[in-house]
Amino acid sequence: MLLTFNILAFLFYAVLEMIDERYHIIRKELPTRKTFFDDIRALPRYRCVDSWDHVLGFMMEGLELEYTGYKLAHSRISWMRSAG
Repeated sequence: MLLTFNILAFLFYAVLEMIDERYHIIRKELPTRKTFFDDIRALPRYRCVDSWDHVLGFMMEGLELEYTGYKLAHSRISWMRSAG
């Protein structure tokens, strides 16, 4: 059971890294993945959040990071298609 959760967590990180530019930007700013997820766990204690987009937007604002709106997923997916 624990192994299953570890594999699912790894896949979750990999998918986020590939398709969500804001996650990618925030992860570059924070020193470790643990810091990122500690912040995610703490956020609902202090503020009501209704979606993943809201969480990432709030973190981007708090860290004073810019989001250009460029879709990271499109560039990676097109790269994967051309490589395969």
